[in-house]
Amino acid sequence: MTAQKRKGAAVAKPKLSDRLSPEDKLAFQELLPVALQEINTHCAGLADKLQASGITFSLIAPHAGETGTLYVTAGNYNTFAPNVRFGMGPSGEGQRAFFSGSDFPVQTPATLDARPEYAALFESNARTWLKLPTPQPTPIPAPAPAAAPLVMPKFIVSSSALLKTLQPLAAVIPGNPVVPVLSNFLFEVAKGTLQITASDLETSITTSLPVESSKNELRICLPSRLLLNLLKQLPDQPITFDVDEEQHHAQVNSANGRYKLTGEHAADYPKVPVPGPFSSMEIPSSTLARAYSKTNFAISTDELRPAMTGVLVELEPGSVTFVATDGHRLLRFRRLDVGCPGAIKRAIVPGKAWKMLKATLPAETTPVRVKWGTSNAFFEMGTLRLVCRLIDERYPDYENVIPLSNPNKLLISRPELLRASQRCALMSNKTTHQIRLSLAGAELTLAADDLDYGNEARETLACQYDGENMDIGFNADFLHQMLGALDNEEVSLSMSTPSRAGLLEPAQQDEQENVLMLVMPVMLNNYV
Repeated sequence: MTAQKRKGAAVAKPKLSDRLSPEDKLAFQELLPVALQEINTHCAGLADKLQASGITFSLIAPHAGETGTLYVTAGNYNTFAPNVRFGMGPSGEGQRAFFSGSDFPVQTPATLDARPEYAALFESNARTWLKLPTPQPTPIPAPAPAAAPLVMPKFIVSSSALLKTLQPLAAVIPGNPVVPVLSNFLFEVAKGTLQITASDLETSITTSLPVESSKNELRICLPSRLLLNLLKQLPDQPITFDVDEEQHHAQVNSANGRYKLTGEHAADYPKVPVPGPFSSMEIPSSTLARAYSKTNFAISTDELRPAMTGVLVELEPGSVTFVATDGHRLLRFRRLDVGCPGAIKRAIVPGKAWKMLKATLPAETTPVRVKWGTSNAFFEMGTLRLVCRLIDERYPDYENVIPLSNPNKLLISRPELLRASQRCALMSNKTTHQIRLSLAGAELTLAADDLDYGNEARETLACQYDGENMDIGFNADFLHQMLGALDNEEVSLSMSTPSRAGLLEPAQQDEQENVLMLVMPVMLNNYV
């Protein structure tokens, strides 16, 4: 009885037609698709999933005691439980689902007020009823760690030390290089040492100095002339190079400023040849300096005779000989205290490399290790290495040019002959530079004239002469260069005839050194 009373007391199903006017009924019928769209939007397509399971939706009018609210329901609904968010109730047709309470309250007459906080509960209850898996929350990626500030590798070096190191290398840099990267210095930092290379493809110089570096290995090409000009303007102080290898530039930081230099990729710089197991020898730097002073002015500049644009080096086990000629004069400098073990070898060192070698020689006497390859020569002294490509040409047979019979010999003071010939040369022809030497008895008469301007000079010197009286002419400039290259007080000039070459030598040769200078005469007007 009690159960029947309770059953009879159950709230009757509120009928939409009993509570709504025709106008509101039409409005609520149009409201259902709107409500289902909201369910799909807020519950990830839940309404479509329920409908796919055979569940139908409808709108329920408010029950007694409530006004102004409609509820979205699913299934055949005959029992209203306003406090149940999602549930299942008995019905003659079996189990059915219903949505009630305030999950999706619909405001009359035609607007939907969907609350996101109800939507989560609505979806949870629906998934439980449908036995759907609970969706895993989309993992929120952890924020990426803040990128560390970009710190460019750097090295620190003294500005004056760097300038002193770079200056000998600057002469190698070509003025208008075929390969643009050759206008740069190659900087390579490794294990606290900065190695610098300059090259013109024919000659390469590499040197090094210690630096403080933040990176074990570092390579970049920097513009040579711009860097040299900057270092010349900086006072002596530590400077820092911040290097960007990817963008190929470096920032030079001094005490009061910073300067950005744009260079080129280090990988584009030509490879410098490496010495192999070649024949090697050691030569004192002072010997190389003397060999340069005796030969440099006679090196030819005629590119049509490439062999003569370099210095011939003849290597023998007990001596080394340096020869230079331009066709008008020939210089031979031989040292008897230096030799190269093994077979006799001949190599032609280019004139530019010969000049670069002299520029890099230290002031104090230092052993220079020399390696002779088939196509390159390597000179090493301390931290500096010079590599040059040898001239692959046949050098003239100079021994056949040197006259063996010279009966007429002049012995004279070298400084007096040099100064007298310089004074007379002032009046000589500016094209031929001809100066006449007249030898008779114990007197040497020097004469020069310029018929175009009527200038002339004549000077007499005391001398020791053994031979026939003769007049011979020489180019005054050639004579001055050869006399200036000698350092003896007295010189000997040996001649045969006025039309053949004269030999100029020191009156007293050093025990370990032999110097011979050959000069061709010029034609005088008073003999045929």
